[in-house]
Amino acid sequence: MRLIRNFIALAALLTPSATWAQVGTSSTSTRADAGLDLSLVDPALEDEVDDTIEEIVVTGSRTEKLLSDAPVATDVIGREAVRDSGAPNLEAILETLPGVQLERRANGTGLQLQGLNPEHVLLLIDGERVAGKTRDQFDVGQFDLENVERVEIVRGAASALYGADAMGGVVNIITREGKKPLTSSARATYGQLNQVDLIGNVGTRQGKLSLNVSGGLHRADAFDLDPSDEAPNGNPTSGDGFTSWNVAARADYEADEDTNAGLRVRYRTSDVNGLNAIVGTRGIIDRNERIERLTVSGGPVLKLPNAAKLRVSVVHSRYRQQIVQDQIGTRDGDSSEDNRQVSNQATVQYDRLFGDQHFVSIGVEGLHEQQDVEFTQGLQDRRRGAIYVQDEWTILEDAERLVVIPSLRYDADSQFGGRPSPRLAARFDPFRELTLRASYGWGFRPPTFENLYLVFVNPGSNYRINGNPDLVPEVSQGVNIDATYRYDDLVFTAAGFFNAVDNLITTLRFDSNEPAPCGPTLNPNRLSQFCYSNVADAQTMGVSLGVGYRYERYLEANTSLDLLRTKGSFPTDEVVEHELPGRPNVRATLRVTGRVPDWGTKLVVRAAYEGPAELFADFDLDGNDDTRPAFALLDLRVAQDLFEYAEAFVGVENLLDAGDHYTLPLQPRTFYAGVAGRFDIEPTKDATP
Repeated sequence: MRLIRNFIALAALLTPSATWAQVGTSSTSTRADAGLDLSLVDPALEDEVDDTIEEIVVTGSRTEKLLSDAPVATDVIGREAVRDSGAPNLEAILETLPGVQLERRANGTGLQLQGLNPEHVLLLIDGERVAGKTRDQFDVGQFDLENVERVEIVRGAASALYGADAMGGVVNIITREGKKPLTSSARATYGQLNQVDLIGNVGTRQGKLSLNVSGGLHRADAFDLDPSDEAPNGNPTSGDGFTSWNVAARADYEADEDTNAGLRVRYRTSDVNGLNAIVGTRGIIDRNERIERLTVSGGPVLKLPNAAKLRVSVVHSRYRQQIVQDQIGTRDGDSSEDNRQVSNQATVQYDRLFGDQHFVSIGVEGLHEQQDVEFTQGLQDRRRGAIYVQDEWTILEDAERLVVIPSLRYDADSQFGGRPSPRLAARFDPFRELTLRASYGWGFRPPTFENLYLVFVNPGSNYRINGNPDLVPEVSQGVNIDATYRYDDLVFTAAGFFNAVDNLITTLRFDSNEPAPCGPTLNPNRLSQFCYSNVADAQTMGVSLGVGYRYERYLEANTSLDLLRTKGSFPTDEVVEHELPGRPNVRATLRVTGRVPDWGTKLVVRAAYEGPAELFADFDLDGNDDTRPAFALLDLRVAQDLFEYAEAFVGVENLLDAGDHYTLPLQPRTFYAGVAGRFDIEPTKDATP
């Protein structure tokens, strides 16, 4: 009852956080919900827009649904929006997305949803888990977009379908498949900081076989936002330089109308380098890191009688991180690490329609994770099995529409035992222009290997972090409501959420002169001490308002306002309530795409504003926790068609030059330019479908 009372109070006050409903994320979602009239579309774009209107999403229910019919609110960043933005990776496309907060750490950029940490957001590729978390998060800058068809985002507890790590939501990257006899595209970009992006993609469909292959090369120099901290052996860098390349292939074979099988292979390697200052001295550490990620997956899909379908998926992922640190002028700070992670997963899901009202999905999963990481005291091993069931019950489907979706999952973990995760969701359309959705669900997350066993010292940043083997799993309850109203070319959205998390795992900072409860009793270097701990109680709550507008083929605009409030009870010397660190209370976004079809000109504007956020870190060593100041991001891009198959473009990222060395290490204002091309061969009318 406490959860329900708090959520009612939230709705009345409209004072906390944020989420973004189904519409307004991109041109894709706006078109799908606005019911775009095809007569307004440029005939040259008609096929592409038609694909957008009939966009299929899978993440919210683990089954294919039209976006406009999805029972669970789903944001979609479509291929056109990705291409228009020029974003080279997932971080760049998400940084101005409504309802999304990026958390920038020394080990990369994590993704927060609904005020919950990056470790509470599950990242999938084609619905499959991937290995490669560092310090409990995926670095979203490590995921390239060359072969991405779309990105789906579902907010709120999704553990009933996906299990652990889905307390805050799910991000699913869907890759491209060959659909035509030949599709090809390429893009070359050069910008300041010697930024280079070279990408290419080739797809084909020949009879029963389709194939898509893509690859890319990306690099940029390191940058320094504080030239005043010059040291004898070089300037410490605020952001690392990197060089990476990746290749991905997807093959699908349709043996007959009832049998299909797929195979996917992805590989990426990245070399990262930077200079880190040792706090309190003039020493410099030259840090070099190599990251490799390999994933191989595949399995058949079988259509069975009674509108049934059986899906089988097997995934093998490998991740390796090698770090070499060389303190210039001495060997005192020298170190090396070789960290490896392996993940194996198998999933079997059976879908069937019972009568006219019940579409039931039943699945079983097995997951084996192994990690050999020097800073987590050697080889660690974990196994997890699960069974889940969901019933999509259509009660009304005529002038009014009502769908109720109960679901339940049970996970058995080799370290922490069993845990049920129920969810009840509903969608109600009282009339065509209005869609209402609501859900209530449980979530859970067992402590990771890092949470339990971490021993990490960073003299360059003056801190150390220790794991805690006494941790217990986190559990949560979450409520989500959202409404979408469509009026001609306008789409209005309103959404709210409330999450109550028990035993939230977070790092607590302790005075450098006192022993941390899970660390060494001595601290001769007086490093800032952090220890993983279970917070007695934490809450995140928020609201979001959005408007999407489309004027024929000339203009698309989406804007949102997110409000967030969080609190946690921190059991140190005494229990105190405090805002959770790193969460801004206010966030606003704007995306505008303007077109002049007769000239072949396109302008994209992306902007975001974030209010200040309190941090549990003391970068300036004044004895007080620092606050990250408010900031605004503004990206501009102009593209011009050169002829039928090519375009040239120029742009600027971070036009307002937001960022600082300690609390917000954003890449400084960067101008770039490039060219891109596409060439497709359409199937003939008598070609085999």
